[in-house]
Amino acid sequence: MRSNRSVALLQLNKVTKALADAETSIDLQPDWHKAHFRRGAALEGMGRLDEALSAFRDAAARAPDNVEAQDRIRALNKTIQRQASGKDAERKGSTFKF
Repeated sequence: MRSNRSVALLQLNKVTKALADAETSIDLQPDWHKAHFRRGAALEGMGRLDEALSAFRDAAARAPDNVEAQDRIRALNKTIQRQASGKDAERKGSTFKF
């Protein structure tokens, strides 16, 4: 039930409440992949990408055939890499002297 409410809250962009419901679902059913997926979605919505990636990996470990989890893992890996590259470029650019 909490997991379903988590989805509804995500659709309403109430990510903090959605995260709380997803985590309660995990406490109640630690092996349920959907609860981990919904935790990942909430964390991603909060911009907590490393934690979201971990949650999606947890979902995929519990349901290896879950295509959605695999897709989110790939997408987040790309996003995190892109952000890291951008930060490296900013650091390198900030040392430039005129």
